[in-house]
Amino acid sequence: MRTLLLAAALVATPGFVGANQAPEVEAIALCDDTELVARSNWTAESFEGVSLQLPPGFTVADLPTFTDHGGRSWTNGQITVSLTKGFFGVQSFALYRGTRCRVEVRKGPALLITGSRADGSLILAWDPALRTATFNNVSVEAWSTTSADLALLRTIVLSAQPMR
Repeated sequence: MRTLLLAAALVATPGFVGANQAPEVEAIALCDDTELVARSNWTAESFEGVSLQLPPGFTVADLPTFTDHGGRSWTNGQITVSLTKGFFGVQSFALYRGTRCRVEVRKGPALLITGSRADGSLILAWDPALRTATFNNVSVEAWSTTSADLALLRTIVLSAQPMR
């Protein structure tokens, strides 16, 4: 019982990573390029109360996560998508290279980091309001072996939402 009360107190504490950090995300400039692709025949995949849409051909991948809170990944051989649990804040993603901007999802702000090189591309989305059933924050990351997939990756990471 003490552990549960301590966890509840920490999550409710201002400044605690995982507390309401929408104002920090709102301070980031809006994204210029929010091109998305049409989602035809996509399937819903889920992990601990969070779902996202994936194009046909993706299967669960047995990949390690960068936090000890866990997560789940899917791949089609060219694109890999990961939902990673943690207690994140804006500064949790400071080491990610790429352009940072803000998008609006489900009536709230989300951080979007986009990186592209000749050998591939990466997009990470973090919505402070998106949580798993165990109250962890979730970051959604998608990377591809080609830089031509940016709109597809953006569509995938922005499809994440709580399951109803």
